[in-house]
Amino acid sequence: MRTIHKYILSRGESNDIEMPKGSVILHVGMQYGSACMWVGVDANEPTEVRSFDCYGTGRMLTFTPFSSHVGTVVDENSGFAWHFFEVT
Repeated sequence: MRTIHKYILSRGESNDIEMPKGSVILHVGMQYGSACMWVGVDANEPTEVRSFDCYGTGRMLTFTPFSSHVGTVVDENSGFAWHFFEVT
């Protein structure tokens, strides 16, 4: 069954998320004060763990992740921008 799932992301740290194989990241954004990632999934597929790192603007990157950028969110309450990258 194909559907869209939402995953809550932690800001400023790594996120290991179990999702069906072949899932496609559709959007990263803020919802109700939380950073979220919406993903197109086929729930009939076996799962795998995918890792996503988060960096605040101006923070040092520990690797060169620009090709794996999945999205940026801005926290309207604090004004901070958080950038999410898939670790491959």
